[in-house]
Amino acid sequence: MEERDWRIFREDHEIYIRGGKAPNPVREWRELHQINSKLVDNLLNLGFAKPKPIQMQAIPIGMSLRDLMAIAPTGEGKTLAYLLPIVQFLLPLERLNMEKFEQGPYAIVVVPTES
Repeated sequence: MEERDWRIFREDHEIYIRGGKAPNPVREWRELHQINSKLVDNLLNLGFAKPKPIQMQAIPIGMSLRDLMAIAPTGEGKTLAYLLPIVQFLLPLERLNMEKFEQGPYAIVVVPTES
């Protein structure tokens, strides 16, 4: 797809980005080539047929190791959007012993909640 096509895709899915060039969104789980295929298979087996808009854009950003601030309504998939890249990053790491544990953190997730 051309840049214009991606812009239209983002508009159609109400995906708005700011702050520099972001990677293109994904349309299907199988387009996440950096994600372990077993993780993708599990998503499909659990009934996640297609990524939601926040996941389409946020997961590629997370996989490119860039900072991300995402806003979406409750239930739109933010948790999966930020956890999937973290899990993928942690998979190849060797099991943590105390010495390596103290070298962390490996990820920081800040999630405000409604009061």
